[in-house]
Amino acid sequence: MLPIEVFTCFPGQMWDKVLSKVKKAVVFMDDKCAESLHWNGGATSVFEAGARNLKEFSSFEAGGENEPKAVFVVSTLLKGRTADIIKDIIGLSHFQYCVVFTTVAHSIQLLANNVTAELEENPVFQQFEEKLSEWMGDMNYTAEVIHAPVVFTQVSPQLLLTPIFAHLFPLLPQDL
Repeated sequence: MLPIEVFTCFPGQMWDKVLSKVKKAVVFMDDKCAESLHWNGGATSVFEAGARNLKEFSSFEAGGENEPKAVFVVSTLLKGRTADIIKDIIGLSHFQYCVVFTTVAHSIQLLANNVTAELEENPVFQQFEEKLSEWMGDMNYTAEVIHAPVVFTQVSPQLLLTPIFAHLFPLLPQDL
């Protein structure tokens, strides 16, 4: 069994993974990941890591002309509405370097795409990287897709929460 310190350090370690990529970037984050960030250092930690701006994950947002790097932090599959929003943001921007962090593991991405075989590589992530480069307008631009389970928040040394999954276990009237 793992010592409790290993488990309670996990949320911070996952956010450190994200924060290591935000230097000089515009960061786009969905509401669920933003809630997790709130409990793990908040927006201050993103700016201290060197981010230029922090924006809502929305088709109505974009980076400026002098902002060539974007980091997306999402709690969803890399398809459908999520892919459409990323494409919209990139289309309205001038990015040359995009990093997408998803809380959804590659194995779940495969399952959502009806692939049941165990694969050595990460084809869903690789295909999405190709799409990112295509949307940026140059296949030589840099695109990365990384799994980072930023789903836990440490409220106290003995209490970890998963606000991303609040819809699975909603509060009932007797809980209030």
